[in-house]
Amino acid sequence: MTLADAHVLAFTSPVLTFFLGAWLLGEAIASVDLGCALVSLVGVVCVCQPAFLFGSAAQAATNPYAPWGGIMSAVLIALTYVHLHKLAALHYVVVTHYFLLTSAAAAGLWVIVMEGGEFHLLRPDANPAVVWAAFVGGTVGFVGQLCLTKGFQIEKIGISSVIRYLDVVFAFLWDAVWLHEPIHGWSVVGAVLIIACAAVIFLRKSRGQA
Repeated sequence: MTLADAHVLAFTSPVLTFFLGAWLLGEAIASVDLGCALVSLVGVVCVCQPAFLFGSAAQAATNPYAPWGGIMSAVLIALTYVHLHKLAALHYVVVTHYFLLTSAAAAGLWVIVMEGGEFHLLRPDANPAVVWAAFVGGTVGFVGQLCLTKGFQIEKIGISSVIRYLDVVFAFLWDAVWLHEPIHGWSVVGAVLIIACAAVIFLRKSRGQA
């Protein structure tokens, strides 16, 4: 499975979140918000350009279990969003602390078991620029997780999860600006769709309609 295919499958999670929020939390599903989620998913498809739509059959996955991994990722992400909202009584810093603590423990165990216990950033010949980038990325990611957790605690999870589609837009922009990746017409169309849907949700929220 290509990375773009995996991204599209994983980003079906906001649509699943709408239905899980209605089922587990009793949240009402506004047709406009759900429509924005579906249109944004189309935007993700345009930006990621998965091989099963835009590429040749040779680019597609040969492993039949790969799509199921992407689907399971979307389901687990949606359940995580529901769980974050259920923990609204806890301070968002506490929630983030235990989330990252669990992630660090799981990642450390993976390195020990699957990577032979070698932490590449601690090697004497490690590239200082890579080490610095890793620490900066971790710090920025921590701040982002704080904002994400707080947002899911105070807002409906369906609306919050749709705003996460902006991740795809920013990844596309950073690739173009910093890595000088070529800009495809479909990517621009997808970015416009996602931004437009986010703007609709924001305007509805500001007017008390969401």
